[in-house]
Amino acid sequence: MAGHNRMSDLLIMTTLTRATWPLTAHHASNDVLARALDQDLERPGPAPSLRLSANAAVRWDSEPFTAPGTAALLEISAKILNLPVPDFRTELGCVVSRLPEREETAWGHTWLTLKRDSSPLFRHELHQALNQRFPRPLPTQAPLPRPHLVRKRSYRPEAIPQWLPDGWLDVATESFNRRKGNAALRRGLAAHLVQTATGMSLKEAATYLGIPPSWMADWSRFRPLEERIHG
Repeated sequence: MAGHNRMSDLLIMTTLTRATWPLTAHHASNDVLARALDQDLERPGPAPSLRLSANAAVRWDSEPFTAPGTAALLEISAKILNLPVPDFRTELGCVVSRLPEREETAWGHTWLTLKRDSSPLFRHELHQALNQRFPRPLPTQAPLPRPHLVRKRSYRPEAIPQWLPDGWLDVATESFNRRKGNAALRRGLAAHLVQTATGMSLKEAATYLGIPPSWMADWSRFRPLEERIHG
């Protein structure tokens, strides 16, 4: 199963690479391979795997035309996947920041593959980057809270306390009823604020805030609050 997940990660990464080419061309081991992929992606018409399709169109989740082009695409994508986590996160964020809209038909089965077959770590990192690139709209089923004055310079993560003050908590929980003294709620919301400001994972945000690892170990009480807040 792990092998299937990793192959799915590679397939999705090749799709991201094609959609943003030549952004990641510097990862190719030599100029010959980079040029081969460049020439393949400049060809008009559908890729070979789609020639028999009734609605053939250029799709980023299909293979290039030639073996050298395919080799280049796989090499570049594998190199990105094998970067150390901090470097991978930076590179993935850079790639996702240049992505076309998620509704483009050229994505093919990319998002279904991500949801169904990718590894948990890759799925998490890509979702974090996608949420930064394509923020979800506010929920409409609950009444919006009253307007609040927003600071022109916004807040930096070092200004976010681990234990949210009552005033902050009132703003964050106005649309749903929760006890103010709930430590998981205060710490969870603080970590989510840091996560939003920095792009860190939720665990990294908790560590940044100084939340004790022993408290973090009980993940059930620190689970993400998205479902509580957004629905």
